[in-house]
Amino acid sequence: MLNTRTITRERIAAVEPRIRPYIRHTPVMRVDMADFGRPAFPVDL
Repeated sequence: MLNTRTITRERIAAVEPRIRPYIRHTPVMRVDMADFGRPAFPVDL
């Protein structure tokens, strides 16, 4: 029996335009702790 719910690159590409408006992109900011008087260490916020 063929599984019609198989996830493939083609099926993902086909649905992507429909779901794109609902995908949240969280901004990321990189800082160095040395900017805050701490030992140098990169941090992603």
